[in-house]
Amino acid sequence: MTHEEKIALVKDMCDEQNESIISAYLYMAGRRVIALCCPDNATEVPERWDALHIDITVYMLNKRGAEGEIAHSENGTSRSYESADVPASLLMAHGVCGKCKVVS
Repeated sequence: MTHEEKIALVKDMCDEQNESIISAYLYMAGRRVIALCCPDNATEVPERWDALHIDITVYMLNKRGAEGEIAHSENGTSRSYESADVPASLLMAHGVCGKCKVVS
């Protein structure tokens, strides 16, 4: 999937329409995907992880302004976040359990 296709999908999935902001978040989410899912020499998100890349981008954009919030109640609406990072449930939905190395 091209960068432009990813931007279009992100625009459809959240309220953000500014392509510069979306590109910045795609970059940050891409670094997270690579750190979790890819070999040490990877520089780009492999196509296999495009859906995760987009989901993390949308998650980060939707959470913007409430980073690290652990509880919030207002007018019957309650919010809390698993952590300041990408939630494990989102990663597990895409089959990501983490990355490990063998140490000898």
